[in-house]
Amino acid sequence: MKEILLQQGFSLEFPKEVMDELADIPLEITASEIANRKDLRKELTITIDPHDAKDFDDAISYKKLANGLHQIGVTYCRCGSLCKAWYRFR
Repeated sequence: MKEILLQQGFSLEFPKEVMDELADIPLEITASEIANRKDLRKELTITIDPHDAKDFDDAISYKKLANGLHQIGVTYCRCGSLCKAWYRFR
């Protein structure tokens, strides 16, 4: 993979501003951050990214509702940070 990137003129290094942003991302999610989000960790969720994806941030979910209907959810990651934007650009 590296050889293909180098042959196509891509850098193997990220710019300093991307690395700086990455350093600011906490490794653990705080309880207050979880409280600000809808917690879907107990929902049946399956990635729709290919097996060789660099990240698994797009998914579908399934839940049978109390009224007998079925709910299908679609979850995707929007490009909202320098890290993600740079990755998409590359």
